[in-house]
Amino acid sequence: MMYADWRSIPIPKRMKALGRDKRGFPIPFTVLRDTDGCPHFAANDGIRQHKARYESRCQICGGKLDSLKWLVGGPLCAFMENGAYMDTAMHYECVTYALRVCPYLAAPNYLRRIDDAGIDYDKLPEHIVGLVDHTMIPERPELIS
Repeated sequence: MMYADWRSIPIPKRMKALGRDKRGFPIPFTVLRDTDGCPHFAANDGIRQHKARYESRCQICGGKLDSLKWLVGGPLCAFMENGAYMDTAMHYECVTYALRVCPYLAAPNYLRRIDDAGIDYDKLPEHIVGLVDHTMIPERPELIS
C-alpha cells in the first residue's frame, strides 16, 4: 500500500547510501542516468543490470544478495513457461520499501511517468543509444485473461 506521505516510510539501512533525486526518492542501483547524471526511473541501465545479475547484487541497493532473492512482476511474469522477469533479484527489505514507496509499483493506476520529464535522447549514455525502442508505448496495458 502506498502511503500519502512516502517520506514517513523508513529507508532500509542497505539503501541509505543511495543518491536521491530532486524529490528525495532514493535512486536504485540499476536506474538509467543520462550524461548529466539525471535518473530516469522508468528505464534500467543495461550494464548495471548485467552487473547486478552476474555479481548477484540487489538491483535496488547494489549490495551483495543473501541466499534469499526476491523478484517483482505480475502474473504474466510468474506464469510464463520459463518465467520472465524484467528486473533482477533484490533484497527483501529493498523490494518491500520499493513496493510501498515507488509510485509505479505501489499504485497500479499510476498514469504518469515516475520521472516527471521525458528522456532527452541526446543525453543518453553511449551504451544505451542503440537500445532505445521507439515503438514501445509508455502506458501499461490491461491484463487480458
